[in-house]
Amino acid sequence: MIEQYKEKYKTDIIEICYKTGFYGEDLSMFNLFKDKKLFAMRFVLHYTHFQPDYCFVYKENNKVAGYIIGTDDTKKQEADFLKTMYPKMLLRMYLFTWWYSITSFRNIKRFSKPNNESVLDDTLLDTYPAHLHMNVLPGYQGRGIGQQLLDSFMSALREKNVAGIHLGTSSENKKAVPFYEKNNFVLLRQLDGDMWGMGTGVKSLIYGLRLNE
Repeated sequence: MIEQYKEKYKTDIIEICYKTGFYGEDLSMFNLFKDKKLFAMRFVLHYTHFQPDYCFVYKENNKVAGYIIGTDDTKKQEADFLKTMYPKMLLRMYLFTWWYSITSFRNIKRFSKPNNESVLDDTLLDTYPAHLHMNVLPGYQGRGIGQQLLDSFMSALREKNVAGIHLGTSSENKKAVPFYEKNNFVLLRQLDGDMWGMGTGVKSLIYGLRLNE
């Protein structure tokens, strides 16, 4: 049921990214982002191009229902993102998105740049150099699929002797937070607000896990 990512799954990845884009829920239900491809360019498509060896999908009855993507070297990945994907995003933003969906255009401008250096500083990245993004379609959540994906990803990291891994989520993602804490991820950083700007009380959370202990 778990397979290495292949280019033929690109459309599935884009769709899953969008259908889980709002705290794990379907983004199409909210008037926040209409340009699916641009959303995927920001959050998933660079990983599948940059390090496909760390990208896995879950399939059931020939349907891709979830994925996990990431890198073993966040610093290198972010530098490559700026060099290769960010210019493509800018082209799409100004040649297509601004007239197709002004809301998408405004939102992508808010969160289209790499993570804030004050959150992901050298101290954190030296200890937790890898990071991940994982999403499972709403209808398939709560069935252990996320665990299978996470186990596959961490196994790949351990084979390369990666020291640790981190991830970002939101206090509003009520399913993700207990899942990662159950898997021994510890809260490393916490900031007020998040990418969707949902107001007071919402926190951006950075979790980490050491892999060599």
